[in-house]
Amino acid sequence: MRTIYHIFACIFLILIIQSISYDYLTEGRVYFGLGTFKSSLQKIQYVFAIWLLEHAVVFVLFYAFKMWATVRCKLARQPALQSFWSHSCLITYISSQLLLGYVASVLCLKLDLTFITSSILLLESTRLLMKMHAFVRTNAGRVLAGKLKVDTSPSPNAVDATEDNEKSTHIVRLPTFQSYLYFLFAPTLIYRDSYPRTSHIRWKFVLARFMEIVAIAFAYSYMFERYIKVQFSNIGVEELSPRTFLLKLYSMIMPNNIIFLCGFYLILHAWLNFTAELLRFGDRMFYKDWWTSSYYDVFFRNWNVVVHDWLYEYIYKDSYNHIFKGAKLPATLLVFGISALVHEHIIGFALKLFFPVMLCFFGILAVSMIYLLRTFSKRVGNFMVWLTLIIGNGLLFSLYPMEHYAQVNCSRTYEHWTDYFVPTLWTCYMKQ
Repeated sequence: MRTIYHIFACIFLILIIQSISYDYLTEGRVYFGLGTFKSSLQKIQYVFAIWLLEHAVVFVLFYAFKMWATVRCKLARQPALQSFWSHSCLITYISSQLLLGYVASVLCLKLDLTFITSSILLLESTRLLMKMHAFVRTNAGRVLAGKLKVDTSPSPNAVDATEDNEKSTHIVRLPTFQSYLYFLFAPTLIYRDSYPRTSHIRWKFVLARFMEIVAIAFAYSYMFERYIKVQFSNIGVEELSPRTFLLKLYSMIMPNNIIFLCGFYLILHAWLNFTAELLRFGDRMFYKDWWTSSYYDVFFRNWNVVVHDWLYEYIYKDSYNHIFKGAKLPATLLVFGISALVHEHIIGFALKLFFPVMLCFFGILAVSMIYLLRTFSKRVGNFMVWLTLIIGNGLLFSLYPMEHYAQVNCSRTYEHWTDYFVPTLWTCYMKQ
C-alpha cells in the first residue's frame, strides 16, 4: 500500500510540473488552477448558510423525537390515541425528510450554484438525511420494543400508593444530545450511543490528510483544465460526427479513471480519516480491499463500507423483514434502485440536467454484472471487474460533461414535457 501511495505521489508531482510548464510556456505565467478554484466556489457563502439552517432542523429533530417518545409512553393505556399520535408523528417526520431534500435541490437551481457548490450542498443534505433516519430508526425501534429505560416518578400530590401509580409520570431516557451531536459529525452513518475513541489527536496525521485533500483538489483542477474542458467545451458548436464522438470517448478513458481513483482516495480515505482523527473516532473501516474483488457484489460491499452499512442496516434489513417477508432478490433490487436514484439525483441537480446515465449504469448494468460474473473464476472475475470499471467510468465521466456543454452551447426549445427527457446532445447531433 505504501508503494501504491508513492506511485500516486509521483503521478501528482508530474501533473504539477506539467501544469506549471504548460501555463508558463503558453501564457507566460503560472496559474496553479486558481481560476478554476475561484469559479467553482462561487456563492459558497450561500451553501454555508443553508448548511447551518439544515443543522438547525436536524437539531430540532432530536427534541421532536424525544417529545414523541415521551407522549407515546404517557398514552400507554390509550392504544387508539397512542396509535394516532405515532402515525401523525411518522407522517410529519417523512414530510420533513422530503421537504429538506426538496429545498436543497430547488436552491441549487434558484441560486444557480456551480457544479462544485451544488455537489457540496446536495451531498451534505443527503448525509444529514441519512443521519436523521439512522437516529430515528434505531431509537424508534428501542422505544417500540420497550428497551429504553423508563423512569416512573410519583405525583407529589398523591395520597396513597395506588394513586401514585395512576398519576405517575413516565419519562423516556433517550440518548443525550451530546451523543446525538457527536454522531452528526462522526464519519459513520450507523447510530450508536457511543463509539470507540482514540486516546489523543495525532496532529501530524491530520495535517497529512489535509494536504492530501488540497493536493487532490488541485489535481482535479488540472484534470478539468487539461482534459475535460479541452475535449468537451465546444460540444454543441463544433461538428459532432460519430468518429469525433468516439475519439473523444477513447481519449478520456484513462483521465476519467484517474478522476475515479482520486475521488475514492479523497473521500473515503483522506477526508474520512481527517474528520475521524479530529473527533478521535476509533473505527476506521471506511473501505476494504475492493480492488481485489472478483464479483460485483463483493465490490459494492467493500468499495464504500460507510454507505453500504447504512443501506444494509436501514434499507435492506427492513425491506427484507417487513416488506418482502424474507425475499432477498426484491430487497436487493430495492437497495440498488434507491442508491442509483440518489446518485442520479445528486449529479442531475448539480449539473442542472436530466441525463440518467448513472441510473442506467448503476441501477441496471451493475445489477446485471453481479449475476453474470458469478459464472467466471476469481481470476477472470477480477479482470472483468476492472475492465468494466475502466470502461464504465470512462463513459460516465465523459457523457455527463458532453451533455452539460451541449446545453451551454446549443440552444433548444421545449415545446412538450417529453422534450425534457430528450438529451440536448442528441438534438444537437440531429441538427447537424
